[in-house]
Amino acid sequence: METEPVPEHLTLLRALLEWCDLRLVNSVRIAERGHTAGELSGYMRNIIGFPEPRLTPPDQWRQSPADDWMRGGPTNFTQLNLAWDALSRYFRAQIETGALYLEGVEVTGTYDAEPQALRGAFASEYEFDFNRNVLRIGKKRYTAVTVSRTPGVWAGIEGSTIRPRHELTPGDVPDLTDEFILALLEEHAKRVVKSEAPNMFPPGKISLMPIIRRKMRWRAEHRQLLSSITAEAGMLESWIKAALPSHQTPTAATIKKVMGPEYEALKTRSTGAI
Repeated sequence: METEPVPEHLTLLRALLEWCDLRLVNSVRIAERGHTAGELSGYMRNIIGFPEPRLTPPDQWRQSPADDWMRGGPTNFTQLNLAWDALSRYFRAQIETGALYLEGVEVTGTYDAEPQALRGAFASEYEFDFNRNVLRIGKKRYTAVTVSRTPGVWAGIEGSTIRPRHELTPGDVPDLTDEFILALLEEHAKRVVKSEAPNMFPPGKISLMPIIRRKMRWRAEHRQLLSSITAEAGMLESWIKAALPSHQTPTAATIKKVMGPEYEALKTRSTGAI
């Protein structure tokens, strides 16, 4: 007998049962079986029922004693609460890491809202109503929530799962970090190898000294300078060579010659160990 395939878009509760760790689901079921129908439903005197949906049929719940209706006081749902908490945390983690994707329709006064992707980054803030298949965050409420293992058609519009690309312009360059520029230089070197274009700037012609100088200044600010210019130049040579393996990088001797005077000035303000 073939098993019916699981649909791609599920309700919150169905997704919880189908795509979460079965051990956590079973922990909820085991804890649930320890309670009577009266305890779970809350129809007895002075008893508040358990708010989450039932994952087991009524015939598996603990049988009520004859005088059950006379009981009073709160029911101890500690084990059931702990089991649901573990299951909910797993469910939220799946959403936050991109293993599951949510969509829903925001409840507004116009009643013409379109479905939209719900950002996984806010999973820890979502309030799930598994009984009514509703999600709340802050003052917003979403109904007809669906859960999928792949981004929906609305993901690109709302940006919940597809990160919008930022087009880099020359005006952005002054704000880039040295590490970002080094990555660009390395990518440039790889393209030079593949390209036949004669007007591409050869990697060997790019001066790396300004970046090396800024690295040494940063190390001085963070009290990381080594105790001699020879040791510092050797470290900087290794650092720039590792950052740009495709480029011709300065030797320790060259760095020592160019950076020597500034190193002595910086050294008085840094106590870095060798």
